[in-house]
Amino acid sequence: MKKTTGEKKIGFYLVMAAAVLSLVSMLIYRTVLSQLGMVYGLSVIPAIVAVLVLAGMKMTGAKELLNWAGPVNAVVTALTAIISCSIMLDAFGYVVSGLYQFSQIQSYVIYAAVVAIAMILNIAAGFTGIVEENEI
Repeated sequence: MKKTTGEKKIGFYLVMAAAVLSLVSMLIYRTVLSQLGMVYGLSVIPAIVAVLVLAGMKMTGAKELLNWAGPVNAVVTALTAIISCSIMLDAFGYVVSGLYQFSQIQSYVIYAAVVAIAMILNIAAGFTGIVEENEI
């Protein structure tokens, strides 16, 4: 049987950094040419999960559920990237055909890079865990 000691592992800090990046990506997304409102809502979810992890660290009792924060945030962040990309496909085609300049989609490329970094951090947090578990 495993018992959690409540000590933070590196995944805790990765989830917090990814939540900050998710909020930063939401601010960057405001400058994108074509926008979907759903992306804003999905960008806030990792920050909400990070707050719940912070609250869960202060509570006593079983903390095994906290280790699911990384994978959950990774899925939500990937969904955010996929949904935001769907509306920008035409713009990418217009850049390739010469109708748009790259400067018109540059903010989206920066946004996509920030979201990809946040997703990678969340995936790494899923592998490392958030709280320490010991065998008893």
